[in-house]
Amino acid sequence: MIQFNQQEIAHFRAKAAKDNRIVQRLLKETETVRTHPLQIPTKGIANWSLYYFCNDCSVPLEYHFDKPFEHRCPICKKRYEGEPYNGAWWRHTHEKNYTAAYYCGLLYLCTQNPEYAAVTKEILMRYATYYPDYEVHGDIPYNGPGKANAQTLCEAIFIRMLSTAYDLIADTLTTMEQAFVKERLIRCGAEFLREHRHNQLHNHEVIINAAIGVAGLILNDESLIDFAVYQPYGLLYQLENGMLDDGIWFECSLAYHYYALQNFYGYEKFAVHTKHSQIHHPNYSKMVHAALNFLKPDNTFPLINDSMHSHTSLNHYSLYEFSYKVFGTPRLLWALHEVYKTQPRDSVEAFFYGVEQLPPAPALHLGDYHTPIGSGVTILRGKNRQYLLMRHSPFGGEHDHYDRLGVSYYYNDVPVCADFGTTGYGAKYHYAYFKNTATHNTVVIDGQNHAPSAAKVLEYRQTDTETFLDTAVTWEENYPMPDSFTICQWSDEAYRGVSMRRRILKTDDFWIDLFTVSGAGGKTIDWVMHFAGSRTQSVPTVSAPPLFDFEPWTLIQNVRQAQPDTDTLCTEYQTESVSTKIYTLTNGKTVFFAQGVGNPTTEHAEFLIQRTQSDGAVFANVICSCMQGSETVKNVCLFERENEIIITLEQNNTPKEYRFLK
Repeated sequence: MIQFNQQEIAHFRAKAAKDNRIVQRLLKETETVRTHPLQIPTKGIANWSLYYFCNDCSVPLEYHFDKPFEHRCPICKKRYEGEPYNGAWWRHTHEKNYTAAYYCGLLYLCTQNPEYAAVTKEILMRYATYYPDYEVHGDIPYNGPGKANAQTLCEAIFIRMLSTAYDLIADTLTTMEQAFVKERLIRCGAEFLREHRHNQLHNHEVIINAAIGVAGLILNDESLIDFAVYQPYGLLYQLENGMLDDGIWFECSLAYHYYALQNFYGYEKFAVHTKHSQIHHPNYSKMVHAALNFLKPDNTFPLINDSMHSHTSLNHYSLYEFSYKVFGTPRLLWALHEVYKTQPRDSVEAFFYGVEQLPPAPALHLGDYHTPIGSGVTILRGKNRQYLLMRHSPFGGEHDHYDRLGVSYYYNDVPVCADFGTTGYGAKYHYAYFKNTATHNTVVIDGQNHAPSAAKVLEYRQTDTETFLDTAVTWEENYPMPDSFTICQWSDEAYRGVSMRRRILKTDDFWIDLFTVSGAGGKTIDWVMHFAGSRTQSVPTVSAPPLFDFEPWTLIQNVRQAQPDTDTLCTEYQTESVSTKIYTLTNGKTVFFAQGVGNPTTEHAEFLIQRTQSDGAVFANVICSCMQGSETVKNVCLFERENEIIITLEQNNTPKEYRFLK
């Protein structure tokens, strides 16, 4: 066996005999596959799992192992038939199978009961029978094809998991059975993956390399190991070139940061006792620690770029047990204790990859976070669990959302104006709505998506009561794109020569947002924010036509034009617990209210849009959130005089004045 040594195996068996919770958990996790006839196709017909979403509600469909043609939305109860849903069901079924093969292998490891090894063997032998003849198929954006699956990255996970399962029960197979599985499944899969790995930085290539590396170790094939680990675009190359200066994966999505790390670990957990392990490379420690800086007060991660709500929990990718065992730092120990405040420590990860007992955790205070380099993020925290995230980031490639200088703001864990994230990529709203500049909290030119560019920090300073952040982005020719394939979904023309600057001054009771645009050449300039809750009807409005006639704008509906009677317009949004007022300097701009969908799309979001057509513009706003009935900011007025924006207000009955040069 490669992945565990004899000392570890003896330890696992002794632990399981003393406390059978891990056995019970593994039995529960594999019950469906063990107690039903195996579902293994004779042809390669699986499709993309991200097609398995409701087009109306943007949530995953209900999956049943024993009902391959029944696909239903858990919210609206709509039923889906045929493709791509049948094929997506097969992708989920492959996952059920390879997980059961791996877990039954662990059951055999712990109990030495041959019945469990027999389940793993049957899955491996059945796949090895059909796999060489599976048809190469798949036409999913950004992805190579698969055989059992419809994309190369899914194929890689499939091969790695089945290879790992094989390693656990290989000693129960005859020499001929071992050769059958190794040649027809593991080698066949590894060679297919080697053929379809791309020379780019990407989480896909990490996943593919991890699978080829595991296969190479099992087959004792140095050429596969060299290709997967040491050659350009192999694991070491990805680790050293795909990580930004602050330790965040270059795609600037925390979901993909952890997804990449999870698959790096997929190789390292298997290879840890071999000479080809790289687990002590300093970038692994840097990577697993870096993302913890982003945690919100509720210990979930914010949605940035392509991320889904299901990916935001602290332990979604189950990485901290192995990380703490290897690196042993107080911050990782703290993360584990936070995880186990809400769940027992009885997972597969804890049993097989964690330390025996966790010592007490030191207190860890998550303060403000500012990095002018790397991922380009500033996080400002405050009383009442405030969390303001500002992105002055580089372009992240495929999973970018084209939202330079975008912000997300939470108050008492309520997403007052927070990034939506996205849904399944095969669902309608991913490309049509969520993956667009106009559905983020930033400025849009001519309704088009931001072209790739990198923002920068001009100034960052803090006092005891205030934080000031000054950021800018300019769209210039010859922007150095990441070494990663990207389909153009933006407008170079709309942003060529445009410069934007966003200044934020934050206190515990309000924040000032000053957004300046120049070089727009008379194009339409829209300052866009979307808010949680319902808008109060204190401002007179009239009906207005759609803002643009293309997506995502056509999905932002019920457009109303505000009819303010002063230069300072006050708009209020209320949730059950939080009230937010936005004070806007209108000064000739047209202000619109509209409604779009939230995430999930059964919810709605209120949009506040300020529009002008000019070469440049200054958008000045004061945002004040508070618990219902506890307002501390009053009498807010905004003025524009010559080259200044002047803001006056009362904070806790104390007059304040702020002046900004345009």
